[in-house]
Amino acid sequence: MEQAQVIGTHRRAKIINALEGLFKQLTKEDSGFPIHVKTVQKRFVHWTALDQQEALPALLLTYGDGGSAPDSDVIGYIDEVFPIAVTAVMKEETGPDAKDLTEQASDIHYSIGQIINSNPTLGVEGVNPERTRIVSWRGSEGTISKFEIIRFRVVVVHRYHASENV
Repeated sequence: MEQAQVIGTHRRAKIINALEGLFKQLTKEDSGFPIHVKTVQKRFVHWTALDQQEALPALLLTYGDGGSAPDSDVIGYIDEVFPIAVTAVMKEETGPDAKDLTEQASDIHYSIGQIINSNPTLGVEGVNPERTRIVSWRGSEGTISKFEIIRFRVVVVHRYHASENV
């Protein structure tokens, strides 16, 4: 009798799920971070739809460009490099306590950096904490009136044994 093969959550999904969980702290008013986001999503929804739903500021997580790059310095193991795109969408606020876009951008930079640097394993087995990092970011630099969109490229390295079926 054959044993049923148990298929678990793929490591890419585990990594994105872990990042989503970590970034959800920013949705709490009393998170201790300088910015409060209304939405954290794993799949990209166009930010104009989020604006219509009054769901900004938002963080959008997707599997990044460039694909994964299996490599390792350790014989018998594979280090798979996962680029993750984290898109922060902010809108000009109005009202007495409103923060301008420059301040919001600064706050989101700080908050994302704090979360990544404070949790480099992301709580996922096999993630190399020494290589999890923000490798680049690019802002819209005022090209979109009333909005600021910052795209962060986060790299996560997952190590597994070469004989492991992933």
